[in-house]
Amino acid sequence: MKRIGLIFLVVVLCLPFIACHKSSERSAAKADEQQAASDNSSAPEITIGCCVMDMANEIFVQYVEGYKAFCEATGNKVKLIVVDGSSQPERQVEALENFISVGVDAIMLNALDLSAVEDVVHRAMDSGIKVGIYPSMDGVTMNFVFDEYQWGFSLGVAAGNWINDELAGKAVVACFNQAELETALGRYYGYVDGVLSVCKKENITFLEPISTVEPVSAMEGMENILQAHPDAKVVLCSADAAAVGAYQAIVGAGIDTSKMFLGGCDGISEALGYIAKGSVFRATCANQYLVQDMGFALLQKLTKACLGMDYDGDYIAPTFLVDKTNVAEYMSREPEYTLDDDLAAVFR
Repeated sequence: MKRIGLIFLVVVLCLPFIACHKSSERSAAKADEQQAASDNSSAPEITIGCCVMDMANEIFVQYVEGYKAFCEATGNKVKLIVVDGSSQPERQVEALENFISVGVDAIMLNALDLSAVEDVVHRAMDSGIKVGIYPSMDGVTMNFVFDEYQWGFSLGVAAGNWINDELAGKAVVACFNQAELETALGRYYGYVDGVLSVCKKENITFLEPISTVEPVSAMEGMENILQAHPDAKVVLCSADAAAVGAYQAIVGAGIDTSKMFLGGCDGISEALGYIAKGSVFRATCANQYLVQDMGFALLQKLTKACLGMDYDGDYIAPTFLVDKTNVAEYMSREPEYTLDDDLAAVFR
């Protein structure tokens, strides 16, 4: 009995020390949290206005996902304003004017028409706002650069090889381009030259291109092509969104597609899905990096420019061809979202 009483006394005497130790641990943890919050609160706040071409196109939804992921990686010290250009150049001009008015620190723009936005972009730069832009423009902070011609050329070579292997080297080729965007016409010129680099010119007939990147109008255009040119076995598109519309028309027509080749550019998920299941959609020229990762990287560069850090100039986006041989691997990738060490030190 005395022994039990002694144990009880020891436990009672130790309780204050245990409680004190636990309290000290909680206090230390709370102090660490407060210190971390204090460190982050001293980080600069930056606002970036982003205007994309059209959120109806999955590519621009993915860019915005990357933009948002970057802001989250900074502890939301970088704020984001997103405007959908809705395929209307005048809407983009209005968005840029509003960005200037509210005093953003930087602008990221996927321009529909460079001539429409050139004046307001230069006014933004004159106001001290950092500007990143696609397509390229002189005098801005950062250009977002694609080799549009090489993008199309890779697709054209793939189509040309199909023509030689499956169509005895002869084909009527239907074309969808984006004539209103001069830079994007490089894709059209590229895939024409790509086909002719492996096929004899006299054996290839290119139909008059249809200018659209919209699925519905591309579907309607493809329906007309199938009626007027039932011998068109190759369809090349400057954007996957148009190729998806053409795909719907081809499938809806119920025709034999075993010898047909449909290809596009951008690597959107719907196009990749059609390629993966072995359909008439044979290939897309896609971004080598995931679009979300590119969006993250673009804002990372602009933020470094805002902070006066070295940001390595323009962002160069490499591309490569995706077909049935590598589509599964491409589709399995996930965004990496890696904040570089310099910015991590600022926004820790």
